[in-house]
Amino acid sequence: MGELGHYLIGVTSKAIAMDLHYGDISCQLNGTIYEITGVKKECRSANSSESCNEFNTNDTQYCEWTYNGLGIDYQILAGPSFIAVFTVVGVILGFAADKYNRVRMLTVCTVIFGIAIIICGSVTEYWQLVLLRMIMAAGESGCNPLATGILSDIFPEDKRALVMSLFNILGNPDVIL
Repeated sequence: MGELGHYLIGVTSKAIAMDLHYGDISCQLNGTIYEITGVKKECRSANSSESCNEFNTNDTQYCEWTYNGLGIDYQILAGPSFIAVFTVVGVILGFAADKYNRVRMLTVCTVIFGIAIIICGSVTEYWQLVLLRMIMAAGESGCNPLATGILSDIFPEDKRALVMSLFNILGNPDVIL
């Protein structure tokens, strides 16, 4: 589930940017046209909205001047807003895991992460998305240290290497692929 927080924004950035109006604006392939034949020029060769709107084939405009989801807005969204919170809160939760009930802490972290990722689907402003990504990072940051702490408590020392290996491989199916 944690991979949703990491990679989903990269995959959906263009669609989200068009809805929330963030990122750079450029000429790009019209998202409502699924099959295009006879394209004379690439959309990215246009430098303005006027030149972008001139790209037609068979009386169909195949390019549109819109938000592409890239630029500094995307860099902030995918980078520092997530990574800074993930790092700081992860260290704090790692220390707290030695003092408090790990199972309850893991439950709270999972609920926070889950709620934040669900609410991300209903944002209407860029700042809301940044804030929810920060909350998502805070919730996700505790999952690995807390889960490994719980596994260390459950399994004897001679089995921990195997258990931790299985946890890290099976917890991240993309590692297997």
